[in-house]
Amino acid sequence: MRSLGFAVGLLGILALGSVGCGSQGNTAPVTGIITLDGAPLEGAAVSFQPIATAGELTVSGMGSYGKTDAQGHYSLKLIETDGEGASVGTHRVQVSVAEEKGGDALTTDKVPSRYRGFDSELTFDVPSDGTETANFDLTTKRKR
Repeated sequence: MRSLGFAVGLLGILALGSVGCGSQGNTAPVTGIITLDGAPLEGAAVSFQPIATAGELTVSGMGSYGKTDAQGHYSLKLIETDGEGASVGTHRVQVSVAEEKGGDALTTDKVPSRYRGFDSELTFDVPSDGTETANFDLTTKRKR
């Protein structure tokens, strides 16, 4: 009987894990414009990663990505399926522009570190009907 309880518990954990990042879930179209110090940010990699809501162990949906054009405009696509849009809900947003320096593999990023990586200070709530105004006005100097 004890092994039956263990098996049922394990199946429950596996079921919860499969609902997390891998399921497409509810998605919506997302576009926007990114600027840096007031100018369009061209060639920026944009990433939206779902954030688990309070009390939840897993995130719902998958991440999305995009790249800005010369006007700083981007449209998101789902990472796993390349389908249009992003998962509905709150996301951590990461923005980065890698540039080669000196012809070697050395790269720098003109986007301040506070907007890059897993600890980016940018977040965005994707509404169920989508948005065309997921805009971010980034600055190289911190506002006081």
